[in-house]
Amino acid sequence: MPLNVGDNLSTARVSYGPGVIAIGVTGATPSVNIGYIGEDAIELEWNVEMGEITQGNPKIPFLQFAKAHNFFMRWNSIEWSAARLAYATGAGITTINSNNEIMDFGGDPSPSEVAILLQHRKATASHTINVRIWKAGPETGTVTTQLGDDPHGFGTAFKALRSTTNWGGTALGSDSQLAQLDVALL
Repeated sequence: MPLNVGDNLSTARVSYGPGVIAIGVTGATPSVNIGYIGEDAIELEWNVEMGEITQGNPKIPFLQFAKAHNFFMRWNSIEWSAARLAYATGAGITTINSNNEIMDFGGDPSPSEVAILLQHRKATASHTINVRIWKAGPETGTVTTQLGDDPHGFGTAFKALRSTTNWGGTALGSDSQLAQLDVALL
């Protein structure tokens, strides 16, 4: 028997591999598949910026409190798309002309907002993990790519923004207004 293995473990809760990301307008369930994702995966970041009250000499912490909550989703898209590039930068106008997808860029001071849905099917149990960002904007508005021997990737990063309703219009509580993680249980 191996050492240092806990009791009541379940491989059904183990997950690996990427997921499928859909993006769309805020206020509705996203339906535009963003396409192929590079090998460097999808990154999710939950961030709570902590503050604290200290007292004494030397100072010791007495109380912690949240100063800010942030949620980020990042991925490397490897499929050329003017529309997805416009989503990622929060700017640009896209049109389709004959067989070409065109993005005109520059001059819009208001970044666009989107809704994002990540669906990941767990291989070991065929259950789904859903991550819903009710409303998001570009994390920095910067997308870079290198044209070389490897697949061309477009680093894409979004930051969750406050939304008072989910995509169905249901009011969200004051502690639920950035994102939702939904993990199917056995």
